[in-house]
Amino acid sequence: MVILVIGIIIIVIFSIVQGGGYPLIVKQIAEEDKIEIFKIFKKSLKKVHKIIALTIMQSLPIVIITILVAGVAYMYVISSFMPLISGLTTTGSVVLPALKITGMATMSEMMITSTTFLPFILVIIAVFLIAFYFTTRLWLSLPVLMIEDLGVIGSLKKSWGMTKRKFWSISGTMLVMVIIVGIINFIVSLAFNILNLSVISYIIDYLIFTPILAILSTIYYYHVKTEREPL
Repeated sequence: MVILVIGIIIIVIFSIVQGGGYPLIVKQIAEEDKIEIFKIFKKSLKKVHKIIALTIMQSLPIVIITILVAGVAYMYVISSFMPLISGLTTTGSVVLPALKITGMATMSEMMITSTTFLPFILVIIAVFLIAFYFTTRLWLSLPVLMIEDLGVIGSLKKSWGMTKRKFWSISGTMLVMVIIVGIINFIVSLAFNILNLSVISYIIDYLIFTPILAILSTIYYYHVKTEREPL
């Protein structure tokens, strides 16, 4: 058990270091026209604590919003079902907005209709849009951290400033990336599922998606930087 935990920790740390190394690879190619994997790995390993902190800070707004929405959703469901639960203690009829239960209701009869769920659905959509907005605005945080050697907060602020008025451009770039990677993942998964090797397909998906995401964000970082600081 201890060996398993240690192994998982090593894999997680290696994945984090690997993710931080991709921006350094792009930087080294752009500035030195070469790749030194060992040198990049060492630099990324030294910043592993900053990469972890940056990941947490990037996710923090989304986590807070999700917790708040989960609390509101819980109260909403409780307030919707309490009259129903109370009414089921009698043999009469219980009438709620868009819902009518007669006698002892079955689970299917207790389903809330789309009318009752509409506010909840709208809130979920709003949370998704807010989360996507924060993800887009902070997309360049990792390249800034690794290339400019700023602190965690400084990298977040720099990314927020660099992506100003770039929301739709980044969204389009990410959409194209998701479509391309999705097609590749589908083909790879289909091929390995046919061979009953679905586990390998998950590994290949990770090996394809992670580098593309990190490298693409770094290339976009250089694109924005060149716009602001033309050669």
